[in-house]
Parts: sequence; structure tokens; C-alpha cells
Amino acid sequence: RACLDHHREQRFPVFVYGEFCSSKNTEITNKYIPYLVNQLESARNQGEKAAAILALGNLGHESALQILMPYIEGRDQVTPFEQRMAIYSLHNFDEDRRHEVMKVYSSLVFNPSEERNTRIAALSMMLNLEPSTVFFQKLATSTWFEKDTEFHKFVYATLKSLSEIEESQQPNAHTPLYRNSHKARQVISMAKAVPTGFSYSLNHFGAE
Repeated sequence: RACLDHHREQRFPVFVYGEFCSSKNTEITNKYIPYLVNQLESARNQGEKAAAILALGNLGHESALQILMPYIEGRDQVTPFEQRMAIYSLHNFDEDRRHEVMKVYSSLVFNPSEERNTRIAALSMMLNLEPSTVFFQKLATSTWFEKDTEFHKFVYATLKSLSEIEESQQPNAHTPLYRNSHKARQVISMAKAVPTGFSYSLNHFGAE
């Protein structure tokens, strides 16, 4: 990760760690990623498989994303657990793949045949990508047709929680939370309200 991070000089200071390789280093694709793929394929249990998936996802390299895409989409013999681990692993990836990842996550969120926890994972991670206002509008209106009561509650609680964070409570306008909360305020009236036990304090705490 220290070889790929755009801000590695700040996050992995040279005077502490020494010089790292650059993103152009062929060892990444010829050595490190093949090693992690081998760990994934030879995993003896779910714990080992999850560790390999998370390592590949956090690496954020384009080829790693291609390897994980079948897991994210739940293809072949991928279990729901492996699919969720792959979804949660993508904290880092090449910016030019953002729309591809967004498209896959969106298809999971709005697919009623997907497992509930998979849809929740996809929506949670999608918020980090700062989806468009159109997506928020579609998410809000989808609550009127949602058959899964618990997923409906999660969506409404997410929108309501975000919408209740005042701009003055947030440090600045340069964060995904700030922009997501602004979009949520625009669409919350379009959502079908539902009683929920979800705590609205989490995003307030984050804003603080």
C-alpha cells in the first residue's frame, strides 16, 4: 500500500520508514498480488479467505480490483460472506475505476433478490464514493416499493441520520459526510417513513 498510495510521503514518511517502491514497480503485479491470490485460492477456511480478500481490496491496485470483481458480484460459488468481505475491502482503488465500482454497488443495492446484508454492505460502502443526487433520489423513492422491511428501515435510518446533521456541526464542506448529508436533506421527504430502532447519533458523533 505504501508503494501505491498517492499521499504515501505523508502517510508513510521516508524519515521513519525509508524509501518505498513506486506504483510503477513491477514487483507489485509480479510478486505481491500473485502471492495474495495464491493465499486466497489456497485458503483452508473462511477466516483465511477473508484475510486474503481484505488484503487484496485494501491494496487498491487495478489488477486486484479485477480479481475481486467476481466476488463482489457474487458469481460462481462465492458465498454471501465472501461477497460481503469483498465489498467491504474496497477502501482504496484507482480513481478511474470509481464509476465501475459505483455501478456494481448500485446494482446490488437495488436488486431485491440479493441477500439483505449484501445490499447493506454495498450501500454502506457506496456512501464513501459520494453518490450523485440522482442516486439519493432513487434510493429515497425505492423505499415505497421495498419488500424487505429491515432493508427499508436501514435505508430510511441512513437518510434520516444524514439529513439531521446540520452544516454548522461539520468542520468543512470538503468531506463526503458533508456532501452526503446535504443530498440526504434534499430527498428525505421523498422517502417512506418507517419506525426504526436505529440510533441517529452515530453520524452526529462522526461530525463532532
